Amino acid sequence: MSKHCESGQVSRRTVLLGAAGALPLVALGVTGAHAGKLSQASVNYQKEPHEGKHCSQCNFYIAPSSCKQVDGTIYPNGYCTLFVAKG
Repeated sequence: MSKHCESGQVSRRTVLLGAAGALPLVALGVTGAHAGKLSQASVNYQKEPHEGKHCSQCNFYIAPSSCKQVDGTIYPNGYCTLFVAKG
């Protein structure tokens, strides 16, 4: 059976099967099964504050020296481009 209707469009069945196949991938992302962190270099991490912003003020910082998003040792006075102020 062709994946395209006579009009050249993708059939409803193809779309539904594709969506069903993507559901496990979405579930993995939502549950945090993909726990890979970004490298310090990829987020321009530095050990000094930037314009008054530093890691201990960031929503992603985990005391005493970790981050939810960035791999490696994170200093409280450090900074990276992912900075999001605690709310």
